[in-house]
Amino acid sequence: MKRTALWWGSLALGTVVISLGQDVVHAQPDPLFFPHINDVIKSSPPGFPIRLPEEIKAVGGNDPSELNIQVFASATPTTVNVGLFSCDSGTAPCYAGSISIDRSSAVHAREELQRHKQVGDRITFRPGLVGYLVDGLKKRASERFTSVMWQQENVIYTLSFPSGDRQAVIDMAGSMAISDPIRVSLPAQIPASTPPNAIR
Repeated sequence: MKRTALWWGSLALGTVVISLGQDVVHAQPDPLFFPHINDVIKSSPPGFPIRLPEEIKAVGGNDPSELNIQVFASATPTTVNVGLFSCDSGTAPCYAGSISIDRSSAVHAREELQRHKQVGDRITFRPGLVGYLVDGLKKRASERFTSVMWQQENVIYTLSFPSGDRQAVIDMAGSMAISDPIRVSLPAQIPASTPPNAIR
């Protein structure tokens, strides 16, 4: 399968642009997620557009192949959180990153997205689709994580990883933003336990 190169460059202060080649790849999630895809789908309402990074990058000194994944969900408001941990316990000291998917109507997600717009760097994934990056190294000392937020298909996505590798976080967010949601196309390696009409 031909892979499309993903690159970014700083065009102006506070602006990051991600550019794609002509042949956009319908990327699969990182294989690290495969054992948990069904948990993510079952934790989501029918048709909820789930997007996950094509590859988990080595951020914060963690070896991606050794990370453990836990899926958390809330019905009110609708939120799916995929947590990555460096140990089996899933406790705060082992926290290595997270991907959150919220309904765009969720107040907490809208407020946090607005904060990202105000203090973060604007990212253009493709024409008409932008995100905002808050770099923990450049903000207040209490923020030890770099996060990217954007709204897409009535959903607010948040990607949060330890500060220190800005490009890795941008690359992961970019691979999510340009990919088809899992509701549309499940990789062949992942059995679909959810009825097709629930995935759409």
